[in-house]
Amino acid sequence: MTTLSALKSRLIDLAAATDMRFEATRDEEKEIQALAAEVEAQNPTPDAARRAAMLDGRWRLLYSSFRLTREATLARLSFNKLPEITVRVEGIYQEVQSTAGHYNNLVHFSHGDLRGVQATKGRFKPATEQRLEIEFYGTDVFPEDRALPPARFAGALGTSPDRLAAPLETQGLWSDVVYLDGELRLMRGAYRVSF
Repeated sequence: MTTLSALKSRLIDLAAATDMRFEATRDEEKEIQALAAEVEAQNPTPDAARRAAMLDGRWRLLYSSFRLTREATLARLSFNKLPEITVRVEGIYQEVQSTAGHYNNLVHFSHGDLRGVQATKGRFKPATEQRLEIEFYGTDVFPEDRALPPARFAGALGTSPDRLAAPLETQGLWSDVVYLDGELRLMRGAYRVSF
């Protein structure tokens, strides 16, 4: 029997090698799904959705079965609320802050030499021991370098600052925390598996 530590190590290494799944082969995808199921079966944290201290923080996405492509558009990243500006996805993060109920997805992107962040801002609340109910309420885009003036940043993207923010109304979104420890979190939900 393979130890949990060895399973996690293989899962993390393989996921990292696929570059957020952008470079994954079908065989690697199958192995990742199988490893994730084995790790999930050994979840050491009961009532994971209610473990604020363990959920909180900035989590880097290593892998997602959500069909995001490396070359995307701001519209695709924002429920079609932002302009059809082509960007290259460079990194994906999730910021969770339980005390305020924040659940924000952040996509770091490049557009030529320009680097920015597309944020999907949300709120969450635990619904069961595993399930988080999520409501996204807004999306915006800002420069990775906060010293860059918003108008200049928007102009470099070929748009105006007022087109880089929009309200959202989402309903019925959820995510199950199926594995949680001090270094790894596995989620399954409305947008499939991610960690």
